[in-house]
Amino acid sequence: IIALESNASKSFIKNGENGFIIRKMDPKLFIEAIKLLIENPNIYSTVINNAFKTSLKYKTSIVNQKLDKIYKSIL
Repeated sequence: IIALESNASKSFIKNGENGFIIRKMDPKLFIEAIKLLIENPNIYSTVINNAFKTSLKYKTSIVNQKLDKIYKSIL
């Protein structure tokens, strides 16, 4: 994941671990992040694996369970 910095992206992307956060809208910065991944297969592999692990936290079934608990606590 390569994303522009925002509250949303910062909530699930750990820069350099499971993706890259670009601090300002500059195509050169996006290109640098892409080149880093292309030129460094070990970094690419680590980031991809970590991103996949992060994505599992947002599976529909898990999110639905969390929402269900919230709704039940309100009622």
